[in-house]
This record gives sequence, structure tokens and C-alpha cells, in this order.
Amino acid sequence: MDKTKKLSIIALTLLIIGIVGGLLTYPQMKEAEPIHEEVLIEDENFHSIEVAAESAEVILVPTNDPYTTVQYTASSHNGIDYSFDVDVENETLKVVSEEEQLQFVQFDFLHTIQQITISLPEKTYESVIVDVINGNVQVEDMDIKDAQVETVNGKLDLADLKTSNISVFSTNGSINLDGIEGDLQGETINGSINVKAEHLDQNIQLENVHGSIEIETNEEPTNATISADVVLGRVEIFGNSKETIVFGDGQHKVNLSSVNGKIIVKD
Repeated sequence: MDKTKKLSIIALTLLIIGIVGGLLTYPQMKEAEPIHEEVLIEDENFHSIEVAAESAEVILVPTNDPYTTVQYTASSHNGIDYSFDVDVENETLKVVSEEEQLQFVQFDFLHTIQQITISLPEKTYESVIVDVINGNVQVEDMDIKDAQVETVNGKLDLADLKTSNISVFSTNGSINLDGIEGDLQGETINGSINVKAEHLDQNIQLENVHGSIEIETNEEPTNATISADVVLGRVEIFGNSKETIVFGDGQHKVNLSSVNGKIIVKD
């Protein structure tokens, strides 16, 4: 058999395999349908919250209702095996979302898109931990003693939080903080860090590898030391290019560092 006939047979075989594979996966693609679950929790005795999600947008918001509502939505199909669990254990509300792509379906466009929205009664929570692998996180208008919010790939949007201590981390994604009270630690590897605050008389530590750090405040601090460290980029602290400026006794420490990006503090 000559070389041309061999190549033709190979090409025809690959074509047949592709057609058969398409016919096998097409029914699963057609079976995509939205998923919606809602869980009402009337137990008001939990004081902590833990959320863990592999691929989901997580939203925490307050509610005037006396009970907690956890809403889960997703667009899935037979090629994705997902699980969603809500439980109260040891005075802690635990929400876990996982998914597993079946071996016979290997297409990225069949990936599940999930959203978890938790509506919480207004009170002071001892701790809130949110850990997401792929997805954005939004937390707003809550009173939390200790908060820890992390995502590997996604954006963090936190607003109007009263805390004692809060730490936020994103590997790939921006961090936006608006009206955060309490000692603040924030870090991202790829993405900007943006902070809006009434004042800077609080301990703040922000670190960035590739991206800028920008802080906008209503007024200059009265008792804080602002230190900025940049490898590649410029520093501007209330119009001054000095890397360290002391206001008053300098009691509160605002430490800012970026390897590749500007650092700006302004009012």
C-alpha cells in the first residue's frame, strides 16, 4: 500500500472517531438545564460561618428576616456531578459546594456555573471564613469579629464591614475594599488592590506582586505611620513621594508593598 493510501485511511479513521464522539456527547450537551435550590435555616444559634466552594460565586448579604436563606443556582448537565450541602454544626453554619466532571466528558464549555447567595440576619458574628477556588466573592454590610476571605481565581468585593480583624487574599484577581473597619491584611499576586476608607487610623497591611495599591480616604490620618515599599513603580502619599510619613504619634501602622506596581494614598 502506498503512502498516500495509508494517510487517507488514517484520516478517514480519525474522522469516523470524531463523528462518533460528537454523537455520544451531543445528547449530554442538550440536557443542560438550570439548577436551583433554597435552604431556610431557622436556627439562630450559630455565631460563625464557613463557606467552601470549588467553582462558584459566593455572596453574603444581610436580611431583615429572622432566618437565614441559602440559595444555590447552577447551570449544569449530565456531564457534571455536583454536591451542595448546608448544615449547622457546633454553632457554625457550614456551606460546601463541590463538583466533579465525569471522565467521559472533557470539554471546558460544559463547566458548571454556580452561585451561592447567603442572606443572614443582622447580628455580630464571631467569625466568617470564605474559601473559593474559582469564583468571585462579595460580602457586604456585616458585623464580624474575625473574617477571612480567599479565592484563587476571582475578584473580592467587600463593603461596609465592621470587624476586629480581617484578612483577604486572591492569587489572580483584584481586591476592592470599601468602608472596612478593623485591622486589615490583604494580599494578591496578580491584580490591583483598591481601598476606600473614611480614615486610616487603623492597622493596615497590603501586599501586591503584580499590580497597584490605591487607597482613597476622606481625610489624612491623625495618628498613623504610612510606609510604602515599591520595587518597580512610584509612590505617592497625599502628594508626597516619601516612602514613609508619620502623622501624629504614628501609632497605627499602614504598611504597603508592591513588587511591580504603583502605590497611591490620597484624599
